[in-house]
Amino acid sequence: MEDLQFLFFVAMLVVSFLYASVGHGGASGYLALMAIFLFPPQEMKINALVMNIAVSGLSFLSFYQQERFQRRIFIKLALLSIPMAMLGGYMQLSSDWFKIALGIVLVLPILKFLGLIPGWKIVERTPGDWMLYAAGASIGLFSGLLGIGGGIILTPLVILLGWSDVKQAAMLSALFIFVNSASGLIGASFGNLEFSDSLIWMVPAVVLGGFAGATMGSQISYTDILKKIIAVVLVFAVYKLWFT
Repeated sequence: MEDLQFLFFVAMLVVSFLYASVGHGGASGYLALMAIFLFPPQEMKINALVMNIAVSGLSFLSFYQQERFQRRIFIKLALLSIPMAMLGGYMQLSSDWFKIALGIVLVLPILKFLGLIPGWKIVERTPGDWMLYAAGASIGLFSGLLGIGGGIILTPLVILLGWSDVKQAAMLSALFIFVNSASGLIGASFGNLEFSDSLIWMVPAVVLGGFAGATMGSQISYTDILKKIIAVVLVFAVYKLWFT
């Protein structure tokens, strides 16, 4: 049992490192690991939100020192995403539906990290207000509902639509994840919060990995091999969620 616990915390550190290097809080990775290690579904969402807040905050500060912050885009995305994330945090899915929805969400980073999402020429463009409001509201609701910050949806969206470059997208997503995770946690606090006893050790692990990943990611891009490793972890998590 102790060996499994050690393996779990090392895996959490590695996942936080990988996700923070691209400006993400890592919630989808934490949820995947918790699914693999058979955490109760009612604890997974709250644990992921807490760790997301810690790591995404570190990521934003690291990228903020290196890149120009797109305040207009962030404010308009966050304006509706914050209350919608709070609503999603308050809402509860049954255990079966939670596993199905989470597995579907995990497919997106799997395809992205394995390079299976076809690329196309990206043309820089300024997004209209209605696009930002719609994107923020929908991602915010989904984020609060599942216990993720929404970065795995927002980052590819803003890059593929030409709203920002890769580094700016990472910084934008980091702060977006932070405020949505905090809002989702507040919403969840109106119901029954169930924290894992092991959260007191999980948070330091992800903070350590997140700090290292954010520091590296704000200066250099992480390699393709790391993308493949995390994709394999996510594939295994989806299998555990859907077929066990």
